[in-house]
Amino acid sequence: MSIAPYASLPCSRCVARESTLCASLADDDMHRLYGLATGQRFEAGGLLLRQEGPADHVFSLRSGHANVFRLTADGKRQILAFLFPGDFVGFTSEDNYHYGVAAITPVEACRFERTRLELLIEEFPRMDRKLRFTLTRAMDASFELLFTLGRKDALQKVASFLWYISYRQRKLGQPDNPVHLPMRRADIADFMGLTVETVSRALSLLKQMKAIRLRSAYEVEIVDTDRLRSLAIIVAEPAPWLHEDPDYYPHKD
Repeated sequence: MSIAPYASLPCSRCVARESTLCASLADDDMHRLYGLATGQRFEAGGLLLRQEGPADHVFSLRSGHANVFRLTADGKRQILAFLFPGDFVGFTSEDNYHYGVAAITPVEACRFERTRLELLIEEFPRMDRKLRFTLTRAMDASFELLFTLGRKDALQKVASFLWYISYRQRKLGQPDNPVHLPMRRADIADFMGLTVETVSRALSLLKQMKAIRLRSAYEVEIVDTDRLRSLAIIVAEPAPWLHEDPDYYPHKD
């Protein structure tokens, strides 16, 4: 069987190529991962994963945004994370997902059967190391989130959120200003543990303090980066720009 050249694969033009599991494979090996993928599209509000559903699949976002959420028995929602192009979701040690994933905007994603993907990861040690590195970084980010939710006031929380979204845009190779907010105010509130009204008041106050300018409901211009960072009590970025270990960010010859 002939192997399609790398340049003919959609992977060569995908933003996820430089992140997470895809980045750990050389170009000549990408057909192995691509062969496991099933392309799927979700409209805004569509569910990629259902809470308590069988943990059979892993998704890698090619485009669009999604949120990871959990529902309580009485229907209350807590958003646990926001997903960007290049992010993956679905790995768990449990037989069922204890969270759901919903598209915020139209999403295009690669879906992988978890068992088949795990076999491929065993075959390529770099994939295993990159996965462990990514999951460890996610754990560090969750600690930072706990600090943000537990020890910061509403203004500091919203300032932190804007700074984080700006950081994620930069990591995707996009301009970090203005900040694009594909999520609704209610999503931000559920993520920060605030009310919609409190989020709106905090944004208005940041505007009055001349740290930001509200261009629209979905676009915020950072006017004073140092001021915003100070208000958010940002000590360091969530992750380094480049890890020194080439096994995590291998060179592609």
